[in-house]
Parts: sequence; structure tokens; C-alpha cells
Amino acid sequence: MIPQKINKILCPVDLSPFSLPVIDYAKRMSRHIEGSKIYLLHVIKDPLDPIYKCEMEKDKVFECVEKKVHEMLQQIDEADEKMRERIKTIVKIGDPTNKILDFADKEHMDLIVMSTHGRTGMSRVLMGSIAENIVRKGKVPVMMCNKQSLMVKE
Repeated sequence: MIPQKINKILCPVDLSPFSLPVIDYAKRMSRHIEGSKIYLLHVIKDPLDPIYKCEMEKDKVFECVEKKVHEMLQQIDEADEKMRERIKTIVKIGDPTNKILDFADKEHMDLIVMSTHGRTGMSRVLMGSIAENIVRKGKVPVMMCNKQSLMVKE
């Protein structure tokens, strides 16, 4: 079913350099849709990933990672005062594809805006494509943004 209006925009981010510019894209889109909200969702697949910078005993690492991710997402959120009340940050733990799809469904998202890393060849076969799975399995329209469309410089 096509929504009458896009009120809820889900923006899953993995905190890589490829995913961060899509947040600005979602913000620009939201500014043109009165009353819309952006839900920044990060799914922790591997809490030992160096991006989280948490080194401690295993039973406490999830707490540390969740706190770090909230801090990172809030820094992104705080950079834009006007959008602050329209952005909500969420952290989940588990398989990214399943958590993104579950959140979109349970929270009745109207649109998913996400980046794709553009993997090809063996790395795509080995790592799979979360973005591709979201498009194939999701019940919500998905807007994919590649690094060229977001003008990400490496």
C-alpha cells in the first residue's frame, strides 16, 4: 500500500564513510515534507568491530558498544539544530537485514532511505548485500543511494 504522505523515514546506517552522507540526504528530503520524522537505525552485528572502540570483558561489551553508537548518532543529530526534534536514534543488536525489516514493519515506516557500498564480485558473494535483501524482502519502498549520487569522496 502506498502511503498518502511520507511521515516516517527509516535511515539505517552502519557508521561507515559510505553510510553517513545518506543521513544528510534524508534530512534534506524531510525538510520538504511537513511533519516527517527520521529514524536513524544502527544494527550492531559484531560488537568487537574496531569501529566501536570498546575493549573490555565480553559480557560488558554490548553495553559499551550500544552507548558508543548512541553517542555517534547523537553527534550526527546535534549537528543540525533545526532537525533535532525530527530525528530519533535507535540501536539494535543482531542481523542487520532482519532488524531493519522488523523495525520498518513494526514501526510502520513509510520509506527506507539507505546507502549501498556498491560491492561487486567475490566480496559481494562473500559478504552479501544488506541493501539488496532489504529491497527484495521489504514491505516498504526503499530509496537506494550509492556513493556517486551522494558525492562521497574516498
